[in-house]
Amino acid sequence: AYMAVSALWLLQDFAEHYTNFIIGIVLCSLLLAIRNVLKQGKTGSGRFRSFFEFKLLLLGLTLIVATIVLVYVRLEAVRLETIAPFINNTDIVMGILFIAVLLISSWFFWGGTITVLILAMVLYFFYGHHIPGLLTHQYFDPSFVVSYLTMSMVHGVYWFATIGADKIFLIVVFSGLLVNLGVLSLFSEIGKVLGRFVKGGAAFPSIFGSSMVAMVMGQAVANVALTGTMTIPLMKKGGFRPGAAGAVEAVASTGGQITPPIMGLAAFMMAGILGLPYISIALASVIPAILFYLVIIIGVLTYGYAHDIPGLRVPIDTRT
Repeated sequence: AYMAVSALWLLQDFAEHYTNFIIGIVLCSLLLAIRNVLKQGKTGSGRFRSFFEFKLLLLGLTLIVATIVLVYVRLEAVRLETIAPFINNTDIVMGILFIAVLLISSWFFWGGTITVLILAMVLYFFYGHHIPGLLTHQYFDPSFVVSYLTMSMVHGVYWFATIGADKIFLIVVFSGLLVNLGVLSLFSEIGKVLGRFVKGGAAFPSIFGSSMVAMVMGQAVANVALTGTMTIPLMKKGGFRPGAAGAVEAVASTGGQITPPIMGLAAFMMAGILGLPYISIALASVIPAILFYLVIIIGVLTYGYAHDIPGLRVPIDTRT
């Protein structure tokens, strides 16, 4: 594992490294979308069947176009990094096709609202200088816009790739290691100990476990997936209504976005946009994170006293 991470570190800051990362994400996403459409189409008929065939055809064409575009970008990565934003006509065509691929992928995974919003922002980049008033901006040449969004190795799509490849990937590896070493169970058992002494104590494994997992995950959905399977049934068994149990877990897990040292993607974006060291962003979030979980504890205690929910009475696994 050490050798693999060391090799990855040596490849960072090279254009080829980020293009490989983008190729993997885009192609795997499209293959996953095709699999999802195939699953949905097995039970369809009539008009639904025609729509299924249209989506499958669209995804197939998108996959072919994406492969051509991404292979082109990979082969030309060094040149594009050197000449950007002064790209040629072929680069512009490939860039426009890349934008189309990303919009179609967004539609299949995030729905029409997000896709329309992305398209509106892209069009604003192209034509925003025609808008009067506060929303206007200076004129950008179309070749510059395409280069900035899809062909520059340090802007647009690739700016997010640098964050994912250099930072988030290693965070995910580290988080997986902690989970498999049983650290998650340790956090849960500590929460059980704290929950013995207060009303509504069944929620404390969720609060404490989610806050500790938040420190090494920084992702709300992943946090719920890891801790919720254990803590929600425990809260329901301890006297919480199902809705309240789910709410406590969801709110506690959401704190992962602002809990240092590892926070959500927004923290890395803030560091990149502001040009500040990531540690500065992490330190600034310490007090908000403490206040966030303090408010959750107060809310749980209030709920526990209001509904007369006793402290937690479950055995503690001291082997963890």
